[in-house]
Amino acid sequence: MDHPDINSMSKAEAAFPLPDSLEKAMQRLEEIVQAMESEKLSLDTLIAHYEEGVKLVKFCQGRLDGAEQRIRIVARDLEGKISLQSFEQT
Repeated sequence: MDHPDINSMSKAEAAFPLPDSLEKAMQRLEEIVQAMESEKLSLDTLIAHYEEGVKLVKFCQGRLDGAEQRIRIVARDLEGKISLQSFEQT
């Protein structure tokens, strides 16, 4: 019996195209969860849904991380100068 090596996960992940937005990724994740919870699926189909879901979660986390890095709060210091502060500093 052949066991997949570490490289097979990236090959499997490549089979699922990434959506073009966070909203579409979240919608697809909801569809996957509903299908896995409500339908009688074969083991292979369940695994394929799981792999796609993992890829979508990574995509969503990357988008959210990127958005967090771009969030800046404009604040005025005591001298009236405008400065940018990172999201975490507030």
